[in-house]
Amino acid sequence: MNIKKENEKTIIEDEQFEIHIFKKVFKGYILKKFLKGSFFDLIEQREINVELTEDQLLQTAQDMLKPLYSL
Repeated sequence: MNIKKENEKTIIEDEQFEIHIFKKVFKGYILKKFLKGSFFDLIEQREINVELTEDQLLQTAQDMLKPLYSL
């Protein structure tokens, strides 16, 4: 698992997927899961409306990487 910070988003990736984490304007986060290397292949999106610690946010992103999908 690799973690990158770019401008206002954080990217967490493994061999197959990327999770893009965006901070919402007022409170919360948006997490988007993409196939690696393709910004147009959105697999899953979650919206969190409470503030989380960085550890909680990374744990949520790691949990999103675990489910397997047949493509």
